Amino acid sequence: MWWVLGMGSWQLSLGFQRLFSWTIDFVPSTMKSTKTQAWVRIYNLSLEYWRPRAIFSIARGIGTPLSLDDLTMKKE
Repeated sequence: MWWVLGMGSWQLSLGFQRLFSWTIDFVPSTMKSTKTQAWVRIYNLSLEYWRPRAIFSIARGIGTPLSLDDLTMKKE
């Protein structure tokens, strides 16, 4: 976690992502951005679900999925 946060920000193919630690007093409505992209990691997902349609269906539980990374697409 500290290594990722130490990166500060990432340039993604779909936009720019700034990273910061969650704080208990965080109020999303005070953020200047109207949308937030999040990188979601799903642990222990059986290989039978490693298809874009299945993963997007799972991801819709927390928001609107945008894309899958290359390693996921290659089932690595």
